[in-house]
Amino acid sequence: MKKLNVTILFFLVFISNLYANNKNFLQSAFFNYENDSVFGNDRYYSNGIQFSFITKNFKAEENKHVVNIFDIKNKHYHNFSFGLGQKIYTPNNIKKNYFLKHDRPYAGYLYFFANKTIFHDENKYDIIGTTIGTTGPISMAKWSQKTIHKLIGSPTPQGWKYQLSNEPLFMLSWLHMETINKPIQNNYDWNLIPKLSTNIGTPFTDVKLALEYRYGWNLQNDLIPNKSTTLFTGILNKSSYLNYYVFFELEGNFVICNTFLDGNLFRKNNFDIRKKLFRFELMIGAALNYKDFYAKISNIYMSKEFKEQEHDQLIFSLTAGWLF
Repeated sequence: MKKLNVTILFFLVFISNLYANNKNFLQSAFFNYENDSVFGNDRYYSNGIQFSFITKNFKAEENKHVVNIFDIKNKHYHNFSFGLGQKIYTPNNIKKNYFLKHDRPYAGYLYFFANKTIFHDENKYDIIGTTIGTTGPISMAKWSQKTIHKLIGSPTPQGWKYQLSNEPLFMLSWLHMETINKPIQNNYDWNLIPKLSTNIGTPFTDVKLALEYRYGWNLQNDLIPNKSTTLFTGILNKSSYLNYYVFFELEGNFVICNTFLDGNLFRKNNFDIRKKLFRFELMIGAALNYKDFYAKISNIYMSKEFKEQEHDQLIFSLTAGWLF
């Protein structure tokens, strides 16, 4: 607990000093919370929180000392995003206090990420990023879940002594997305957004293909993701008008590696489950942006991640933010 508190405190002090000394540097800050307890469950992907910060948009001639990092030709301008988060994974039944050989293991994921978003024009974007983190007791997932469950009166999880061991994690990520339609401002309109992404690393190695549909009032280039992800970026242009929309997204995922299903890379794992190589997610929700305030709610259907899994999963996701 002490290590986690010190880490978060150090990060927040760093962000506060950065903003105080560079008030025009940060564009926005966001908090994301995900949990399946809204739907009456507490299993598999149990809980996630993430803090994200996005810089202002830089033109090519600005900040020349960073403009060439992850450079991609013909870009219009770019920004940076960074943050930290924690995810908690548990088996189907957290009341059992013995080792579950054929179920998802207890695992925590504490991570930091940094990205660069390249805006080729108003309709085409690339995001490239790195993530470093850890699983095991050092992730503080055991303390987080037990503390939250005690506060809200939920059953105490019994099997954290069988969680994955401490292990450093590293990942490179890339996302390409385009907007098919250019919505008319101050009007109801639609937008279609295809996405292609990949993660390469020890926490996850996969390839994802997604298609998102939006319909709403005064649609702008809102690049806030519909779920918690380290490939996080902000809003293309801040607007003083009211913006709101509903969305639907379908994502297919070809999974090569998932440490939280495969187990520790450098240690022996005693559980025996078989992850699915292909899975999908359906997301539906709504977003609202009024002046400096932003909020998005998503309901996420997740298909089974491993063959022994008894249930599909529903996750509630809330993202709230402030635009500086």
